Order: sequence, then structure tokens, then C-alpha cells
Amino acid sequence: MIDKLLDLVIWIYRKLGPWGRARDLKESLRELLSGKWKWRRLKTLMLRTGATEKECRKALLEIGARGSKGRKDEEIWGLKERVGPG
Repeated sequence: MIDKLLDLVIWIYRKLGPWGRARDLKESLRELLSGKWKWRRLKTLMLRTGATEKECRKALLEIGARGSKGRKDEEIWGLKERVGPG
């Protein structure tokens, strides 16, 4: 019984703690950028992940994405492996 409770506490901490949130954010961003569209607007990525602009940009750089300017000077991002190194 105590083992199961301890496992639950550890699982919750990993999900809600800073490491779990960062890992989940990176996984979500990679999934969004690996889909149908090669490029995504920063605003779209922020809305879909619930991350702030600063958190989103940091995670994007960590997963190997690069930014560019899209239509109307919007900031867009894509994975370097899909869009090229620039």
C-alpha cells in the first residue's frame, strides 16, 4: 500500500514539477512541428501548449528548431531536420 502511494506521489511530482513540465512541453512542441505543417506560428505553439513566449522559445531551441519570419512578419518556427539549417 505504501509503495503504491509513494509511486503516485513520485508520478505527480514528475508531471507537475519543473522537469516534467519542461519534458512535456518539448514533447508537445516536437509533435506539433512533426505534423502536416513544417512551419508553425509562435502564437499557435504557445496557445496549443499553454507555455509563455519565453518558455516556448527556450524549449524550441532545445529541441533543435529554428525561427524565421512568416507572412505579416509573424514569427514562425520549424524543426531544422525538416526545414533545413537556414
